[in-house]
Formats: sequence, structure tokens, C-alpha cells
Amino acid sequence: MKTKLFSLPNSYKLLFVGIALSILVAEYFMMQTTVFTERTNTLSLAITLDLVIGIPVLYYFLIIKKTETPLASILVLYLGMVTLTGFLMPNNPYIHWFEWSLILTEGLLIGIVVFNFRKIIRIYRAESPKKADFIVNLETAFTAVLGKASGFLTGEIAIMRYCFYWKAPIEAFEEHQIFTMHKKSGAVAIYVAFIMATLVEATAVHVLLNEWKPTLAVVLLILSIYSLLYLVGAAVAITKRPILIEGNKIIFRVGVFYYLELDKTQIEKIEPIKKIDETDKTILNTAAFLMTSPNFLLHFDAPVTVKGIYGIKKTTQKMAVFVDDKIAFEKAITL
Repeated sequence: MKTKLFSLPNSYKLLFVGIALSILVAEYFMMQTTVFTERTNTLSLAITLDLVIGIPVLYYFLIIKKTETPLASILVLYLGMVTLTGFLMPNNPYIHWFEWSLILTEGLLIGIVVFNFRKIIRIYRAESPKKADFIVNLETAFTAVLGKASGFLTGEIAIMRYCFYWKAPIEAFEEHQIFTMHKKSGAVAIYVAFIMATLVEATAVHVLLNEWKPTLAVVLLILSIYSLLYLVGAAVAITKRPILIEGNKIIFRVGVFYYLELDKTQIEKIEPIKKIDETDKTILNTAAFLMTSPNFLLHFDAPVTVKGIYGIKKTTQKMAVFVDDKIAFEKAITL
């Protein structure tokens, strides 16, 4: 079980990172040689193909094919490699081809969504009274209209929604028993500290780089702004998506990061804990994104699949959680 669920996917990820970094280092040193200067056009094309095509292809076969990573994530990697290649070789005449292809790809995706926007909204509104969960209802609407929900797209929409809609109601119905996780964990305060630190660091780095490398300064500024929005959205989502219990049904949620819906009968044992065994890689620690130690370890009678942001899924038979009201939670689980 341990090897199947955790070791193999991690091995493929490490293998990809190792090969990708080796390619990047090799290509960088190639660009510093006299051979590159003498044969700029030919080698520029070769290096561009290695970085923009080779690494995403490697990612597809080692990560997407071997793990449960969503296919849409390759578009993010492609965007990153096009941007990085353009930065490393600003005078590269071939990079513009890939920039245009990326624009066309993104334009097509956006066009499909816009064209079906009204249908998506209509189905989302129809689903809202059935499930008290923005992300689940959004995925249902996308799947109904487009055939399959893009984990990347729904993830980005969710982050932006929680980021800018602070006054959104807590996602629960009146019949739900609600268990929060942000009041005693201090998660929101920690996220606020990260946000402030990111803001200060981004400002300092931008000022320092602006005169030396203006392009790099702008790129890092954009990434910093996105990081700030992501942190804000993640913090707000933790307060809006508590754990819900209704009858025998339990919905575990940790912000935008984890979602699991199951029946009480699937929980074999609930074990109060103060910390988890870090050497036990079969445990999914959902409290990690709360920046605190879990206070319960749930043992399931069979492996369950936990959904995460951007369509990522993890299979586990033991899950560590944190809740504010430990006594009421344990009682609700065991009843």
C-alpha cells in the first residue's frame, strides 16, 4: 500500500525535477560558450525546442501519465518555459512562434468558457441549493457544459472568488453541524503574516532589480502580486469552508486544499493525537495547510480519494485533521 500510494509518484516527480534541472543547467552553460556565439541561430532553435517542447513532454510522460496530476497543469509549465526561454534569450527569433501559439491556446480556452458562460452560470445556480460548496458546484457546472471540469481553471476561479468576496457566507446549510478549524489553529493570523512578509519582500526586490534588470523586476512583481492574491484567497477559504456533518454524511474541507465526502461507517477509528508520526508516509496531514499540528487521526476501512485544488487527488487510508471543538467533533463522529 505504502509504495503504491506514495513512493512511486514521488519518485517520478523527483526524476522529472532532476532531469529538467539538468537540461536547464546544460542549456544555460551552452549559451555561455563561443560555439553558441558562432552558431546562434541554429543553437537558439535547438535550445528553444529543448526547453519549450522537451521539458513539457517530459512532464507529460513522467508526471501526468504516472501520477494523478491534471492535464491542464502542462499549460502552466508551458507558459513558464516560454517565459523563461524568452528571458534567457531575449533576442531569440524563434520564441515568438511559441508565444503566439500560447496566446491562441489560451484564447481558445477563454473563448469556449465565454461562449458557454450563461449555461455554466445557470447550472451553477441550479446546483447551489443542493450542495453548500462553491467549488463542487462550479466543477459540476463546468462538467455539465464542457464534458469535463478543468481543475486548473476552477481552482483559479475559486482562489479569485475567495480573495475578492470576503463577505461570502459560510458554505453550509441550516441542517449542517459545523466544525471550524481556523479559530484555535491561528491559521488566518499566520496567513496574514505571510501576506505582509510577501508584500515587504516583493517591494524591496522590485526596487533593487528595477534599475539592474527591469524585465526581471516586472516578472517577479507579477508573480508576487499573484502570490498575494493566492494567500488571501486561501486564508478566506479556510473560514468559509468548515467541516460539515449531516446525519451519517461527513464533508471534510480544508479551505481550497482538501475535500472529502464520505459516510460515518467508512471511519474505522478516530484517534486523538497531538502530532503525527512523520515517518509514516501513508498519513495525509490535512492540518499542514493550517500551519498547525492535527488533533485527530482518522482511520478508514478502505482507501479513500481526497480531492485538492487544481484537480489534484490523493488516495489514503489515514487522514490527520484539526478541529477547534474536539469534544463535539469526536462525539459527532462516533454517534
